[in-house]
Amino acid sequence: RKAFVADNAGKFDYGEENRLEYTRVHALYEEGVEARLARALPEGVGMEAFCGALEAGLAEEKPAGAEAAMDVLLEASDFSRFKEMMLFEKSQMEETAAGGGAPAALEHLAPGAVPRVESLVAQCTQLQAAAEDQGWATVVHSSWMRIEKKAVPPEERVSPSEIFLRGTWSMSLSFHEACDLMFSFDDRRALYDANFRGAQAVKGDMATDNDCVVTAKVDYGLLLHLAGLPRSLTTRVLYRWDQPSPGQVTYVMAPWDPVGDKYDPTSVLNLKVGTIAPDPSDPNKCVMTTVETNKLGGLPKWLLGGLIHVTAPQLIRGLEQRYIKHVRDKGLSRQDVRAQHMGSARAPAAD
Repeated sequence: RKAFVADNAGKFDYGEENRLEYTRVHALYEEGVEARLARALPEGVGMEAFCGALEAGLAEEKPAGAEAAMDVLLEASDFSRFKEMMLFEKSQMEETAAGGGAPAALEHLAPGAVPRVESLVAQCTQLQAAAEDQGWATVVHSSWMRIEKKAVPPEERVSPSEIFLRGTWSMSLSFHEACDLMFSFDDRRALYDANFRGAQAVKGDMATDNDCVVTAKVDYGLLLHLAGLPRSLTTRVLYRWDQPSPGQVTYVMAPWDPVGDKYDPTSVLNLKVGTIAPDPSDPNKCVMTTVETNKLGGLPKWLLGGLIHVTAPQLIRGLEQRYIKHVRDKGLSRQDVRAQHMGSARAPAAD
């Protein structure tokens, strides 16, 4: 797989167009996987029997390497997943060729203070305690990303499958570009967010208010929606500029009941708090962190591992690369008007 990816990743482009060459490469990959699998199966065991045994054992404990094997099978059978993998690997090779990532940046910014938001005090306090506590287990660690998980104490769980997730990663975007990517819900978002299907303000102005309620239509693909992620998310979003330090921003995203205008504890995704900060070593990069509760802890370990190890990095890198290609390179980036009065993060005046 490694040699095949290295030979063919350069043929893929970050645009949304699916060229005929892509399908040819995928067909070769699929043929190679099937041929190797056929050689590995015991005599008398066909593909149909193998697939039946695989389906029956999905919920069981998997030996080391099972997650990687499942990824290869899914990539061979699903063109969209294969293309995402190739683009992700392409970005990794480009980053390595340019000198690697920014390991020091990941250590620069630990999850900051969690704002005590009115009507969300209990949930914010829980997140703050978790972020400061010990017991985090690292599940992803690379030159540009670190993701950790931690069990939610049984007495604090909203659901039996609830876990804490904490992430830190570096992006090749300036502070203002990262804010534009994360906080914009206008039509430009569809240029870089392949999962975005539109948004509507329920309360407040999505572009100017520091506290608003937004309903967004999303499509994250079959795997995540089978895992329980809904296709329409209503979220209350709050921003705290120059927090936890000057030049940084902390945001709160809470699943919201638009009818009762209150926190929605029944949502698949719970409260998330994130921070965006300029990279101290490179003004053209930034560092982002999140800490959240998540109800995916009840998934089979192979599926949860795949979501964290594969889907999350590919999603983030995909957003970044498409933003650069379709927004920044075309001069469509915008500075968030809410950030105009920040201290050290203020954009330079135009000539």
